[in-house]
Amino acid sequence: MRIFALIFAILLVFTSSLLGQEKFSNQFQSKFTAMFKDNSGAVIPGLTLVVKKGTAEDKGITDINGEIDLRLFPGDYEITLENVDPSVFRAFLRVGDDHLPPSDPVFFIDTSRAFPETGRPAILKAVDPKYPPAAIAVRVHGEVRVVIKIDKGGNVNSATATSGNPLLRAAAVSASRQFIFESSEKDTERTVVLSFAFLRITKKDSGLSRYQSPYRIIVHSDPEEIQFTSSR
Repeated sequence: MRIFALIFAILLVFTSSLLGQEKFSNQFQSKFTAMFKDNSGAVIPGLTLVVKKGTAEDKGITDINGEIDLRLFPGDYEITLENVDPSVFRAFLRVGDDHLPPSDPVFFIDTSRAFPETGRPAILKAVDPKYPPAAIAVRVHGEVRVVIKIDKGGNVNSATATSGNPLLRAAAVSASRQFIFESSEKDTERTVVLSFAFLRITKKDSGLSRYQSPYRIIVHSDPEEIQFTSSR
């Protein structure tokens, strides 16, 4: 009996030690909230950020209000935009041992350089994909990039997703195939990249001006759907 009691006591101390270590490590995390705007002051939803700390890398996406919340440990971080030249935007962030990162900074992005529209064929018909129910159920969000080939008449010959969660890709590709572009008198085939940012809305500020581009499509789930999935 004493042997069993001793084993139980050892296990209890070991378990408590592990729980204590986990709680202690979590205390080192700091919440970093930032907002991203274009040069006119409009917020930029669906902006994919690459956050690096040494050799480690993570990604995040701005919400419908152009904001992003990150949980960071002490250290030095580099923040850039995915698929955008770092010369357009690069920020450096230091989180100290006092757990106090900069307070709610606002970053401004030159969208004319980050998402240039000059030289692209005009869109005559655009189709918004429906947020896949399976993705909503497991709370998947993020950006899907689709490379499409356009014929001389402006119709889409092919559409291929080159990035993004598999649960979101099919919806983006299906919508891309229904786009119609202006015709061309000289080019037999043209290539265009469309970006679909799937966002799960938890809060929406109706008074904000939002950056819009015909080549960046924001797809958001209805609040009713979010409420349903969060009550599982």
